[in-house]
Amino acid sequence: MMRSKLASSPALLPWRPLVLLSLASWLGATLLLDCLVMPVLYAGGMIAQSGFASVGYALFGAFNHVELLLGSVVLAGLMALVRPQDWLHAPSASSGTREADYWRVLWPALVLFVIPLLYNYGLTPYMSALGLSLTEVAVEPSVSMNAMHAAYWGLEVIKLGAIALLLYRLSGSFGLDSGFSGVNGGTGDRSGNRFDLAKPE
Repeated sequence: MMRSKLASSPALLPWRPLVLLSLASWLGATLLLDCLVMPVLYAGGMIAQSGFASVGYALFGAFNHVELLLGSVVLAGLMALVRPQDWLHAPSASSGTREADYWRVLWPALVLFVIPLLYNYGLTPYMSALGLSLTEVAVEPSVSMNAMHAAYWGLEVIKLGAIALLLYRLSGSFGLDSGFSGVNGGTGDRSGNRFDLAKPE
């Protein structure tokens, strides 16, 4: 099987522990924000205060930027680990199956990259602007604001599910399973630098 020089050379970064650390930190920070910080703010009545819209924009804007960084690290790390050149140069009879296997690994990372983009450039600015307008006229939350909250919590559930799925699959590659969980015929490189999902030659 043809392999590029990049595929056969040692990885420059320990991608596997870096991805795992990013996912674990992301999961912990998300649970802290959603399960502790937000309920405390709601219970204390701070959500209804006039200055919360600007404070919330600063808080969630900063967290969204951190999420973008973590999502980029996770996506780049998994792209380095799964080594798509293996299926790009694989025999045509099995290339379709290999490609499907790789996408089953990469799609949760793509989801985790897209969701912070939606937060940073869509939901957070729109919700903050809508919150400021509602504060100025001192009215109850509108249908639009309720819809934005529903969209936020829906994306949060998807995000947490994608993080949990990747943590499960990566933990299998550490030796809890015989190979990379969810990928057919996979073999894990125990060096901590990469995954080689190609079948032994």
